[in-house]
Amino acid sequence: MTHLSGFAALTLGHVVLGHSADCLQHLRLHEHVHVRQAERWGIFFVPAYVLAALWQILRGRHAYRDHPFEQEAFAAESAQCSKDAHSS
Repeated sequence: MTHLSGFAALTLGHVVLGHSADCLQHLRLHEHVHVRQAERWGIFFVPAYVLAALWQILRGRHAYRDHPFEQEAFAAESAQCSKDAHSS
């Protein structure tokens, strides 16, 4: 399902779907950020996600890369990579 939609992984509430175990291992931290976002936003998460994507498009920006929810997830990934690099 997720592979056909163009996404490697997809979070639905507390469920993270991915097209392979390797993919899930690689994207776990990113997707867990989305789980926390869904907990924070509750029933408004999906509408807020869609509206934020549309807002990016209307501003001439990329719906995924410039999406604030995705940027939060990318920042968590980046922080973990930096942390891992310093502990090696």
